[in-house]
Amino acid sequence: MSVERILVLNLTRFGDLIQTSPTIEALRDRYPGASVTLLVDRNFAAVAHEIPGVTEVRTTDLDAIGHALMRGPEGVLEAFGLVRDWVRELKALRFDLALNYSSSRMSAILMGMLGVPDVRGWTATPDGQRLIRHRWSRLFATMCLHRRWAPWNLVDYYRLIAGDSPGVRRRLHFRVRDEARREVDEILADAGVRSGESLVAIQPGASRAIRQWPTERYAAVAETVAARGFRPIVIGGAGDRALGDAISQAAGSAAAVVNLAGSTGIPTLAALLSRARLLVTGDTGPMHLAAAVDTPIVGLFFGPAMPEDTGPYGAGHLMVHAAVACAPCQQETRCGAPFCREEISAELIAHLAEVQLGLKDTTMLPGLSASVRVLRTGFDVHGFFDLEPVAGACAGRDAEIRRAYRAGLLHEVEGLGSPGGLLRRQDREPFALLADAARETAGLARELHQVCGASSDTGAVQAIQQEMAEVEARMHEMGTTHPVVAPLVRLAEFERESLPLADAMSVASRWAAIHEALARQAGAVAFGHARAGSRPLQGEDYAGISE
Repeated sequence: MSVERILVLNLTRFGDLIQTSPTIEALRDRYPGASVTLLVDRNFAAVAHEIPGVTEVRTTDLDAIGHALMRGPEGVLEAFGLVRDWVRELKALRFDLALNYSSSRMSAILMGMLGVPDVRGWTATPDGQRLIRHRWSRLFATMCLHRRWAPWNLVDYYRLIAGDSPGVRRRLHFRVRDEARREVDEILADAGVRSGESLVAIQPGASRAIRQWPTERYAAVAETVAARGFRPIVIGGAGDRALGDAISQAAGSAAAVVNLAGSTGIPTLAALLSRARLLVTGDTGPMHLAAAVDTPIVGLFFGPAMPEDTGPYGAGHLMVHAAVACAPCQQETRCGAPFCREEISAELIAHLAEVQLGLKDTTMLPGLSASVRVLRTGFDVHGFFDLEPVAGACAGRDAEIRRAYRAGLLHEVEGLGSPGGLLRRQDREPFALLADAARETAGLARELHQVCGASSDTGAVQAIQQEMAEVEARMHEMGTTHPVVAPLVRLAEFERESLPLADAMSVASRWAAIHEALARQAGAVAFGHARAGSRPLQGEDYAGISE
């Protein structure tokens, strides 16, 4: 099929939009003559316009739709009109390919209404059932629910969904215009920053207070870099102004912290970050913006944040993660005692800031607690984002499981080899149980296929279907009682949910294929791809899996 018009939909945060930039580049390489339309919420239009390779930016006003719905019955009609006009305009563009990176039901229904021949990501059937199209989209959806063992970065999911080759190494992109640089010069001059001063940017804000590192610790970092001859500058939105004032006050006059929170738009923030020697930040949009303009980063990850899946896509950044027992918590968690952020000391972050500024090394890291991991960002042999352990709690069970999933699924999905390793026996055993159940379901599905083709015995069909339902219930229970296999269980559920409506024989055949693949995946994750060489694992490879 010829691809001439492409729609990329991303209605979430501005950091997610910047993480879409390698996908835009991949689409340009794969479909050089096609137009690329980026559909975003109107609040993020300024970000979208500065991503290279985008032909057209279209916006939607989600706030207007929400406000209309809140006004009652008459508002519902207004919201319907807004959505109707929106769908009509997009449908008239006749897209050939659509990538939906937003998981909301509304975005899925929109995709179902547009009638695009090739949709990847979330979409919906005419009766409103939400489906996930494309294998990498289903992997992405699965690992969003099981982030503790997330094997890949968000950017890699995005670009593989678009059809990019795993072997291509990409980077984040954001255009910094000359007028934005001139505006930053004026802002800095007005704030008393001398021309040529070396800047260290600090981003203290976060989407929720629970995700903010204490301001007094940022102040201690500001004091350290100021003593080394760098000018600390607080960045962020208008809502971060009070945090900047608190940091400035706590750091004292000697640090001379400049509070620029709320003083820049996105284009000028990018220009400011491009001027900085370093950014110290939590898991925020400005972190990804800094990576896009090649500014080194010291990133703080705690609470729901995991450096494996949302770390800055680039090489040489230093990530600090509070790998406490309950990490990562869910985004909506209301923690009464967010002790994890206290695990990351100001002494450690100040030292790592000096490392990134070329003043110290990582040989001896002060203030490193037992639960904290320090990692350096980079890429593996296949071009995937990767993290190199530097110090702290970098090894252990979670890291082993994460590597096993990466190696096993990469082999099964793309046929590529990747370092994995043999899981511990107690972690292999649940995979053995899952593989047995998956093979049993595959066998029942093949039997159902034969029965459907040979006779119209509804009693026999129902009996087999009942057996299959019982085995599937057992597999679902395994995902609850043995969390280590929960990602594979959920992935198979997504695969089954995404089957197209068809006759019983076709469904039975596809059902068998899904569970045969699940059995192979269980073996590949538990043992690593190396045991079977370059071929997918076969039934005999499972002999003695519990040994």
